[in-house]
Amino acid sequence: MSGPLLDAAVRLSLATTRTAAGATPTPGPSPSTAVELGESDLGSPGFLGFVVTFVLALAVIGLLLSLTRKLRRVNHAGEQRDAEDRAPGAPGPS
Repeated sequence: MSGPLLDAAVRLSLATTRTAAGATPTPGPSPSTAVELGESDLGSPGFLGFVVTFVLALAVIGLLLSLTRKLRRVNHAGEQRDAEDRAPGAPGPS
């Protein structure tokens, strides 16, 4: 691999190395264009956020308790039907 292709590769490599280690740093944002953060922009949800989260947690707990109660009723009703089907003297299917 010699000739113009090698020369082009060497030139590209040298140009990339010079640019990467170059003396021109990228400029940062100027103070005049920086966004000033106020007290409300600090990311704190505040009291309202706490209340909303607390109400949602209570709703989820209530729904889970209701679901558990209904599942127990269904399970108990199923067990009663099975016990009635297995009872001696109960009329069997015809």
